Amino acid sequence: MQRSLYLQLGTSNIRGAVEANLKESALPEATFIIQCTVRRIYDGLLTQYRVDQTRLTNHYLESSKKGLLTAMGEFRRLGQSGFRIESLIHSSLSLIYSLLAESEASLSHAQKHVELWEANPHFVAEDPGRYRIAISNLLSKYVGFGQYPPMAILIEKLKKIPPADLEDEAAIFQHVSFFEHCYLMGSGMLSEAASLISGTIAGLKKHGSKISKARELAIWMNFAFNQFILGDFRQALKFVNRIINEERTEQRLDIQFSAKLLLMMIHFELENFDLLEHLIASTSKQFRELERIGKLEKAIVSFLKKSLGFRNRAEFDQALEKFKYSVTESDMADLPGIYHLLLLWIVSKKTKKKLAAVYREALSASLPGPSLIPDTEGFPPLLHKPQR
Repeated sequence: MQRSLYLQLGTSNIRGAVEANLKESALPEATFIIQCTVRRIYDGLLTQYRVDQTRLTNHYLESSKKGLLTAMGEFRRLGQSGFRIESLIHSSLSLIYSLLAESEASLSHAQKHVELWEANPHFVAEDPGRYRIAISNLLSKYVGFGQYPPMAILIEKLKKIPPADLEDEAAIFQHVSFFEHCYLMGSGMLSEAASLISGTIAGLKKHGSKISKARELAIWMNFAFNQFILGDFRQALKFVNRIINEERTEQRLDIQFSAKLLLMMIHFELENFDLLEHLIASTSKQFRELERIGKLEKAIVSFLKKSLGFRNRAEFDQALEKFKYSVTESDMADLPGIYHLLLLWIVSKKTKKKLAAVYREALSASLPGPSLIPDTEGFPPLLHKPQR
């Protein structure tokens, strides 16, 4: 079979094409077909991310997944092994499973991808940048799962990767800074996480435009979460304002919406009620214009409006109960960080405990706390959810 014919093959035809070549004793051709199929699926995913994310439908993702799994099965059936092709398969499947909300499968392939790199140290030495991406993506999965203990070793490995140039140095810095803060915060070490802030700010200034805007926004938001939980509301306010005052960007809209919601909560805690009244009105208007008024947003706005007229503790406690019910009835998937933070905040207000203590109790009980899942490196941030 001519090599150019692979372009005419759909993913469902991989096995047939491989069998045809094996009958002709053309093992190299069969292997070539598998390699080209995997590369085409990977390139297709990347193209849809960059050009038209609305085409990342469930049907498209399922078809791509089927093609990759078939290719991997055929590759192994032929007794072949190849680092580069297996690397592409694992990284692509990890992304696809993530978009299909099959989190455990996504984590599994991210782990296998890192294991593959570490079983081939000569490739790590040859291309440390891609090894860094594999580690960063696995760290992202651990943050998403709330599995913080395994992160410590991976973060140390990130620190030891030698930068090839200034761009690489900036990339390593932003990953180490973000994930180290996530690790400390997710392990309940809030003060230790806060101690990283000044060094991170200095690094962001040093590397400037070389830092991913999506990652920078995530860093500011996690700092705001950390300081809000510690009760340092003025410091949290500074970080929230950094996000809100950013130039208009389509990156990490979830963070921008979270920042606007947290801003109102901060002013509630600071008892800036005159300003809060204005913020409630202006934020509600912005969300309506953006068609962003979901159950969670409505719950926060409704509670804060009522808070302006509380006359006694009984009214406050009654409103908290309704607020808790409204939050739990909302869609956690839209803004998980704010969702979990609000539930912890409600508990702290009802029990009159410090939020930091409630947060640590939740961690010890394996309950989720506020955290941000970073964008998948190697692919731009996803702006649209996959549709049926």
